[in-house]
This record gives sequence, C-alpha cells and structure tokens, in this order.
Amino acid sequence: MTGKDEERTTVYRRGLRPRDIPSLLKILRESHDASLRKSSLRLLGRLIGDNVSSEKGPPHTVELSVVKNELKQLFTAEKDMEISAIILRVLNRLEAVRSLAWDPARSFDRDLGEEEAGKIFKEVTRLKDIYNEAHGQGGAFDQRYEVLHEIATGGMCRIVRGIRKEDKVHVAIKFLLERFLDTPEVIKRFHRESEILIRLRHRNIVSIYERGEVEGCYYIVMEFMEGGSLDDYIGSDGVEYTEGLSILCQVCEALDMAHENGIIHRDIKPGNVLLTRDRVAKLTDFGLAKDTRASELTTESTVMGTEVYMAPEQRALSKGVDRTTDIYSMGVMIYEVLSGGELPVDDYPSLNQLTEGIISREVDEVVEKCLKRRPGDRFQSAGELKKALSLSWQGKG
Repeated sequence: MTGKDEERTTVYRRGLRPRDIPSLLKILRESHDASLRKSSLRLLGRLIGDNVSSEKGPPHTVELSVVKNELKQLFTAEKDMEISAIILRVLNRLEAVRSLAWDPARSFDRDLGEEEAGKIFKEVTRLKDIYNEAHGQGGAFDQRYEVLHEIATGGMCRIVRGIRKEDKVHVAIKFLLERFLDTPEVIKRFHRESEILIRLRHRNIVSIYERGEVEGCYYIVMEFMEGGSLDDYIGSDGVEYTEGLSILCQVCEALDMAHENGIIHRDIKPGNVLLTRDRVAKLTDFGLAKDTRASELTTESTVMGTEVYMAPEQRALSKGVDRTTDIYSMGVMIYEVLSGGELPVDDYPSLNQLTEGIISREVDEVVEKCLKRRPGDRFQSAGELKKALSLSWQGKG
C-alpha cells in the first residue's frame, strides 16, 4: 500500500478524532469512487455527532471553517442525489452544534462562552447558506415564486407557469405528482431528469434554474418558452418549409450534444420541442431519458416512450436502445413537421408527391434512412442527420 493510500485509510483504522476532518475532506475532494465518498461523508457526520455528544466538546471554529470551504465546492458540483442526501444529513449534524452552542449550560464543554458560541453559530449558518445557494433552497418556495396557472399535466408530472419574484422572470415549474411520492423508482427518474439538465447546457436544450422540494413535493424550475411547443405550431397554420427545416436542424444539434454526453432521449416528438418567440427550438422533457453512463433504473426494462414515434427495438424493450433509436423518432417528426401534421402508422407517402414538388426528393431519402428497421442502416449520429437535412434543401424541387 502506498503512503497516499495509507493516509486515506487511516481514519478507518483507529477511533475518529476532530483532526480527521481534513483527511475525510481530502477523500471527498480527490476520490472518484462514489462508495468511498459516501463512506467518508458518513464518517464525517459521525465525527461531528460524536463531538456533539461526548466530553471532547464541539468541533473547533477553525475546523468548521475548513468544512465550509471544502463542502462549498462539493455542493456546487454534486450530481449524485444519494450523496447530496448524505451531505444534507451532515449539515443537520452541524445544525445541532448550532443549537447547543446557543445554550452553554447544555454543552459538554462548560467553559464555552458566549463569544465562542457566537463564532460557531456564524460558521454553521454560513454552511447552511452555502447549501441553500447551491441547491436553490434559500427561503420558502412561495416567497421566491408566484404560481400563475397550469400549463399541462402528464402521466407523472404537473407543469405550471410562474414568476420568479426576485427578477420577474417567467419560469416553468415541473412538479412530481403526489401519487408518486411513495414510488422510489419514479422519484429517482425525476431526480435523474434534473441531473441530466444540469449536465446538458446547450442553446437548444431547455435550461434548468433550480431543483428542490416544497412541502414534500419535488420540483424542477426551468426557463419558460413563450412560443409554445412545436406540436402547437404544427396544429395552428402549419410550418413553412424553410422554418421547419431550421427548427429540425436545431433539434439535431441538441440531440447530438445529448448523445455525446451519454444521454438517449427516448421520447422525441413535437410536444417535447419548445420554441421561443423567435423560433429558437429547445429540446425538453428528459423524464424518460436513458443515461448510458449511470446505473440502470429497474423501470428501464419496460417499454417506454410515445408509441407512434418509437423505433422497432424500443417497442420491444426500452433497455436495448441507443442513439439511432432517437434518429428513428426524428424521422417520424421530420415527416410530421414537413407534411403539415400528417402522421401515418407504417406507410409514409412521399413528401415530394404530397407537396407537389415543394419538398425535394432528397428529403424523402433522409426520412427513409431515419426509418430503417435495422439501427445500423440509419444515420449513426444526429450530426450526420443534420448535415443530410441541410444538403436536402439544395436539392429542392
């Protein structure tokens, strides 16, 4: 075992002491092993708890300052919801230090004076503020947001339009429906969606502002799109060809970025493409997405998606999907957008003939390639699909 390994495992070999806090924080800062980080967090929480309930006295102010500085970075970067939950429990331990510090008579250290108590209280308060700032939980929900009206309710979530009171920005707030609050797998999927949105920062993917919990209900706050959905746009006066092509190419850019980050959307359709007033397209609703770089959820062994847009392999088993599965769904959506809302079940008539030559034969070829039954015969990336769509305009007519 190397000296570095010995240093990292020292705290496991002997009784925990206040001076072990920096060693635990070092593991949290440097290790990429999730199980080791969880163990270190639990030990850190236990160490704080031991010092609150023994004759050793509470952790010194300088140690709390170290915890504050180290955990600030951890909070802002953390994406593992289980680790975040452990962090919260550690902070709750620190909150216990605060409550004892204000009552020296109850403290195990009878020499703890008001000045020392005040210092500890300030350090703990700062820690709580750091956590609140990182996770968007500073202040009550209704103090920060005004809910205006419901936008939509789906199978698992309810989406409302709201206003962020601080700057009057309109937002979309997605709440997990109450009937799923006792369903761990659904809660995990809801949390995973927020993690994915945090990871995927792109001009054509809806931005997440914060996530949190209010009165036992989980929520995600996202940017509000004034232009509605692509589905709404198709259903109004239809989409002009060049504008439709531009929107579809933007979706390809978003999808390409998601795929490069290990995310398979699994529910590509016009209803999950939102538009700004200037017709900038933003891909949304990653609630059914598969994260190829994360542990698998048990529900991924079931079929999920919107049937008419699903590739053959997705209809058979959602577990066995890859980026070409989304390419198939893109093919269905391309046809729907450019045909003005036509959505055949299996047989797709020529768009060139349907529009009397307005749409080129090259576009038909793009759609046909997207809809190949064998994944290997489709476009192998959304970037490749975007290039083919762009070139198809040159063959118009």
